[in-house]
Amino acid sequence: MAPRSIWIVLLSLISGFVFASRESNSEWKPAFADTVFIYRPTPEYPFELRRARMTGYGYFRLHINKQGQVTAITVLQSTGHHQLDAEAMKALIRWRAKSGPLREFDIPMCFAITGSRLVTPTPAPLPPSRMRVIND
Repeated sequence: MAPRSIWIVLLSLISGFVFASRESNSEWKPAFADTVFIYRPTPEYPFELRRARMTGYGYFRLHINKQGQVTAITVLQSTGHHQLDAEAMKALIRWRAKSGPLREFDIPMCFAITGSRLVTPTPAPLPPSRMRVIND
């Protein structure tokens, strides 16, 4: 694993502890990524991982500041492969949302190969994305 990937994984683990203490009574509401985010690059699916037939489905929580930047990522459900989790987090950390209040956004990601065709890792349909606003 590349040093940058290790840094992202460590950062997400540390930030998960920080944000766990900021739980609020805000309620979770269904949300659509295309209405919240203005920039959503998709994760890379490296050839080595496809050749090894690594596939997986994960669920990630994005912590978004008032400027719309993703400040931390928490893995809620791993894809089952730390390499796929790292690829998802490398893309998710670059996502940009519209400016607004502090928010958390849960997003599913899927890495899959069907038959002889590669399925691009895009947000999967289930479970649905959801968002909540953090009260200051």
